[in-house]
Amino acid sequence: MKYLGIDYGTKKIGVATSDDSGVIAFPHSIILYNEDSLSAIIKLVSDEHIDCIVMGDSLTGTRNENPVMISARRFAKALKERILVPMYWMNEFGTTASVLQSHVAMSGQRSDQASKAPRHGGVNIPVDDQAAAIMLQRYLDSVR
Repeated sequence: MKYLGIDYGTKKIGVATSDDSGVIAFPHSIILYNEDSLSAIIKLVSDEHIDCIVMGDSLTGTRNENPVMISARRFAKALKERILVPMYWMNEFGTTASVLQSHVAMSGQRSDQASKAPRHGGVNIPVDDQAAAIMLQRYLDSVR
């Protein structure tokens, strides 16, 4: 069973896929959010032969709704109306921070230096697909 993980954002959508057996998640791509985003996801579902979608929920650590969740729910509803693939939600809390922490550690940059830089804690890299992979892996681990 092949899974698609979606880390929804109002500017970028991180996408991850699993292997065909649904055991390991991999970063796939980052889709810029625009009027074509939904079509891009639908095409990906078809092209990659996706059996199940896992959407990241943007809840805070205390399980309160993040403002992005309203838009994410609308996006998920529109997606469900156009595909026949089951969809589940998984908490994505802390996934971006995990990716950034990993990149900072690998770069040898001190965390106090990273916090002073303007974007993503000082790491100027795209992380949305990697965050989607972490979220999807959490889901895959939880259903095994």
